[in-house]
Amino acid sequence: MANLPGQNRTVAEAVRAHAARDPLARAFGFVDYDTGSDTEWFTYGDLDTRARAVAARLAEDLSPGDRALILLPSGLDYVVAFLGCRYAGVVAVPAFPPEAHRRHDRLDGMAADASAAAVLTSTARLSAVRAWADMYPEPLPPLVSTVDNVPLDLARDWREPPVDDGPAYLQYTSGSTGTPRGVRVSDANLLVQSAQLAEAYQLDSDDVVVSWLPLFHDFGLIAMTVVPLVLGAATVHMSPMSFLADPARWLRLATEHRATLMGAPNFGYELCVERAADTQGLDLSGIRVLMNGAEPVRGATVTAFDEAFARHGLRPGTTRPAYGLAEATLVISTKDTIAPVPALTVDREALGAGKVLVVDPGSPGAADVVCCGTPVTDMDIRIVDPATATESAEDEVGEVWVRGPIIADGYHGHRSATAETFGAVIVKPGLADTGEGPFLRTGDLGFLNGGAVYVAGRLKDLVIVDGRNHHPQDVESTVERAFGDRGVETAIAFGVDVDDREHLVVVVELDHTTRRGTLDELTAGVRAEISAEHGVGVHEVVFVRRRTAPRTTSGKIQRRDCRARYLAGELRVVTA
Repeated sequence: MANLPGQNRTVAEAVRAHAARDPLARAFGFVDYDTGSDTEWFTYGDLDTRARAVAARLAEDLSPGDRALILLPSGLDYVVAFLGCRYAGVVAVPAFPPEAHRRHDRLDGMAADASAAAVLTSTARLSAVRAWADMYPEPLPPLVSTVDNVPLDLARDWREPPVDDGPAYLQYTSGSTGTPRGVRVSDANLLVQSAQLAEAYQLDSDDVVVSWLPLFHDFGLIAMTVVPLVLGAATVHMSPMSFLADPARWLRLATEHRATLMGAPNFGYELCVERAADTQGLDLSGIRVLMNGAEPVRGATVTAFDEAFARHGLRPGTTRPAYGLAEATLVISTKDTIAPVPALTVDREALGAGKVLVVDPGSPGAADVVCCGTPVTDMDIRIVDPATATESAEDEVGEVWVRGPIIADGYHGHRSATAETFGAVIVKPGLADTGEGPFLRTGDLGFLNGGAVYVAGRLKDLVIVDGRNHHPQDVESTVERAFGDRGVETAIAFGVDVDDREHLVVVVELDHTTRRGTLDELTAGVRAEISAEHGVGVHEVVFVRRRTAPRTTSGKIQRRDCRARYLAGELRVVTA
């Protein structure tokens, strides 16, 4: 495995070491396109001073191991807040700033679950935080600190906290508003992951990262921020909204700063192909690594991106599919060479039945499954039958189980869920012992081929749209809560592929009071409510009569069966 500078024990120690070695070296930059300003930089010396000042302020009221909720947009203050927590031995809880006049179910759930002792925000966001606090059902933590107003001379008062093996931060899993779970990620996890990615991608302090990914998301926080800071590299960020407004900004920023490492979910690359304007003058020849993760990787997208930007110096083979999850810090497998992205062409029907049957490209019923690379160093990935907990053969689809030094130690405050997810044991038929373990159950379906990982689907019913996870139960609850008195009895949400991208479909069971003439209005209302609550568009709203959606004998909705009937056109649809 790659050796990290000084073999530091914590992320804070790594940043302090770089600050001592070269305090003027660029560390973290941010471009605010709303103001039209140039890149504003914090050097390693700046970050160290500001983090020590924030840590000293936190230490006045908090103890190591307490938790602090970060309510900030992506930017310079966010990184200072995160590092300030770590310099104080405080557990960071990366979140996002509340917005005025909107419900904050997810943020409310995170705050309640974390039981934070402090809130870190900025002067510009303080009024919005206070407005959220007025609506929040529990009292706000007593310490609300604006990190941009902390006096820098407090840095002199900083005292290094004891090093322990507790969590460095809580990474809340994406999408669930009802029961959010904070993954307990340690400094050891972060340092090992940094070494693993440094080895896989041949990274060092000379690399430059350019990113638009939000810092409250593990992809943006770990791969695009913590890893380069641990290595002593430079990382330049812009806001997600700036990217969405003009995807070419990301590529122009890469040109300006000679980026070597970038990353995005698959949809980000699609947006660059479809909507990037003003690409004249781009020079992408310095890019060695384009991480593609957080949602299924589409081979067609990789090809389209390579072809669209080859004339701007992009080398073929720079895309590195990466597979992982927050419970394993971030990445458990990735492509570690500059080479075309491999894919297997398999029989779709056989794959659905749990068998890997390789067929010729273009065969009837064929499907391409993109390779997610090989396990990063020291990670053990197995394919297991989720029903029997026995290991699957190489040509069989099963649940992906994993163990190794980047596996978190569980969910904060959720012992039963931790035991169920993090404590899996492989059963060895015919043996008296309990088998191998513990393993992390990923909830994803996949298979191994030649030692490489292929992800074929999800045991979980998550819907991933534009890189964000959406739990169908949450979407269904939103619809039923908002329209239960307007003719909606039950909602069923699921994802479908349309033009190689996942989209959200909602099937709505109507009660006997609903009139056909109100369906257009109801459709618009469902779309608007889901957009407001979950930030996702709805591909189609389908209405069916009461009790006609597929159910078990006990009356439980069968979401997958409903999806299959929708795709087959077998639902008894009610039209306006």
